[in-house]
Amino acid sequence: MNTFQDGQDRSRIYVAIVDWNSRHQTSTGMNAPTGTWDPAKTNETAEGKIIAYGSLLIKDSTEGDEMVSIDIPICYYDPETKPSKSYSLIISCSTSTYGDYKVGCLGNVMYVDDFEWVY
Repeated sequence: MNTFQDGQDRSRIYVAIVDWNSRHQTSTGMNAPTGTWDPAKTNETAEGKIIAYGSLLIKDSTEGDEMVSIDIPICYYDPETKPSKSYSLIISCSTSTYGDYKVGCLGNVMYVDDFEWVY
């Protein structure tokens, strides 16, 4: 299970390129979550391989209403293999990295706009 030293939950954006044969199921609630995974810590799930990932842990709030541009570098588990078929792209944006399991703040707000995929 993932925890932060100070116990604070964080916002997170991650992307992953996956070669999966089915949809990945997760579950959260009053008990420990099931099916959660971190693309920065594993290169494969039961559904198949994770080809590459990028992750941004947001630790600080921003002031005002202006959007903040960010770049999330992509890390490849296997940079030599060229895709031979279509892969899936996962984009996850969460104001609470661990969802209702960590009982995140009710006032968290995240606005996300204009994803650009550059490779």
